[in-house]
Amino acid sequence: MRRIAAVLITVLSLVAPALPAQVREPERTSTRREPFPPELLREIGDLYNAPGTMRVAGSLEIAPERTITGDVAITGGPTLTVGGRITGRVLAINTDVILRPGARVDGGILVVGGRLEGRETATVEGDVRVYRQSLSFHMEGDRLVPEQRVAEREPRFGRIFGLGARTASHLSFTVTPYNRVEGLPVHVGPTLAHRTGDADYRVEVLGIIRSVDSFKWTPENIGHRVTTEARVGRRRGIGVGGSLFDVVDPIEPWDLKDTEAGLSAFFLHRDYRDHFERHGGGVYLAGSSGDERELRFGYRDELWRSRDQRDPFSLTRDNQPWRPNPDVDEGRIRLLTASYRLDTRNDEDDPWTGWLLNGEVERGGGDLIPPGGAPADIRSVKYVRGFADVRRYNRLSPAAQLNMRLVIGGWLGGDDLPLQRRLSVGGPGSLPGFDFRRHPGGPDVATCEPGASNPALPALCERIVLAQIEYRGALRFGRLGFREGSQWWADHGLKSPQWVAFADAGRGWLVGARQGELQYPARTLLPPLDSFRTDVGVGLDARIIGFFVAKAVSHRKEPANFFVRVRHRF
Repeated sequence: MRRIAAVLITVLSLVAPALPAQVREPERTSTRREPFPPELLREIGDLYNAPGTMRVAGSLEIAPERTITGDVAITGGPTLTVGGRITGRVLAINTDVILRPGARVDGGILVVGGRLEGRETATVEGDVRVYRQSLSFHMEGDRLVPEQRVAEREPRFGRIFGLGARTASHLSFTVTPYNRVEGLPVHVGPTLAHRTGDADYRVEVLGIIRSVDSFKWTPENIGHRVTTEARVGRRRGIGVGGSLFDVVDPIEPWDLKDTEAGLSAFFLHRDYRDHFERHGGGVYLAGSSGDERELRFGYRDELWRSRDQRDPFSLTRDNQPWRPNPDVDEGRIRLLTASYRLDTRNDEDDPWTGWLLNGEVERGGGDLIPPGGAPADIRSVKYVRGFADVRRYNRLSPAAQLNMRLVIGGWLGGDDLPLQRRLSVGGPGSLPGFDFRRHPGGPDVATCEPGASNPALPALCERIVLAQIEYRGALRFGRLGFREGSQWWADHGLKSPQWVAFADAGRGWLVGARQGELQYPARTLLPPLDSFRTDVGVGLDARIIGFFVAKAVSHRKEPANFFVRVRHRF
């Protein structure tokens, strides 16, 4: 029964639609992956399919001395550059629009799945609308047929507790990734959302029950998360919120997506994360500019504890032991945080242009006991830690992309970092040419473990750096009878698969007096480049799932690794 329950709940968690906690009205510039208004889809189809519309597949540049009479519709880009004059309207589908100084558009501009640049130095007589999320469509002969995304279920607004007709409530049922400490953590509880004018209020009370030991009601198997939030403003807003929590969190959540981490643990008996317990509360203040930018300041008061690995069911290798979950520093800690997020991607799940930046600085202070220590070993700790994940997506042509990622993080000042704030690289999410947490036998620049004495092989690095680059191109099936390029897939409502070539380089190190290749002075910006781990690889990305092979370059005796990723590598 334990296995059947775990299988059913895990499968349901993967296919059940998410229940949004709040509903916002459409904006003039939108990046959310939410359904397009039906009237917008009709307008796109009518404009593109009109007899007098000039239709272009691919890039187009209109010189300053050129005038185009009538409407212009472009698909597939990557860019429409206007230096001259268009007497009608402009429709750009999955394409960026660049207006040169002095350019003129007598009608309006509608951009769906792209960005608009140069608006301030050009003349546009009509309405300007930009939706950066991409549009799905297919062709029926010469006609373009826009496709609607499957709408998410929205809470029904009604009159509840005298709060008025702009109040919604529902029972939330969510899960966090399957792992060797909790099994499947199931979050269940009520959510209340209220909207008035430009303000949104939300309260969520969730109890947590974990699937290990057949969902037995024990202190180790239950937890909670209570959150409250108030936001004022639509395009530019301010938010304030608070939370109370008793949760198990990953130590390093940055290298693999939650979905991938959970699937690998459930299906393959491979948990690529380590975990620890957090019990406490916090508050935050945030300012945002649309969906693109958010600056957040927070304060949390927490108790940190170690958690042992349990024996949750896995679909394969269930008789094998799990890797031990490493012990961490335990005690009370107070955290001040400042984080910044910038997201100019055209699409969250399938980006082909834009920036994504997540950065955070954390100042921690408290009294901690090291693993295996007694109360007499308690020490006062004060530290500063930073972390940044920067990604750039570039569309070189309708069929090619060049994407880059840089991750840097670690100690900035104060005492040594607590163990749950240490970092590492290696494995399918960062350096896939190297096995995850497989110790090489000597000093390990991936985890900063000086020897193989700890079977948990925890992350011990105080600083890391990782650089990734990949080139993507469309697969062409002309010899197999399909139409050349990606048009065959578009005609059938599909996105074409891509072949991917990539390279990665990274390492971690400790801070202090120079010791071999593991420890460098605090002023060291980067260790010697010849000490980095590097790999190269190729793969097939089928949009939903990808299959890849990576080979270590810096350690040529390492065998090639085959791995699978859900959606894109980054």
